[in-house]
Amino acid sequence: MSEWVWEAKGRNGETRKGIMEADSADLVQSRLRAQQLNPVKVKKKPKEINIVIGAPVSEKELVIFTR
Repeated sequence: MSEWVWEAKGRNGETRKGIMEADSADLVQSRLRAQQLNPVKVKKKPKEINIVIGAPVSEKELVIFTR
């Protein structure tokens, strides 16, 4: 199952947002309709990328570099 980010409007016009696990966008939309919500946007949640490049710069190195 994938995670889907959704935005929907309630009966009184309020906008609600959330994340839901489902196999397809159609399934997310039908679940939202079952909760009396009108889907506005449904898209797959992007995967988070955690990239670390090198070690952090120390305060001493920063002071020397900026002089």
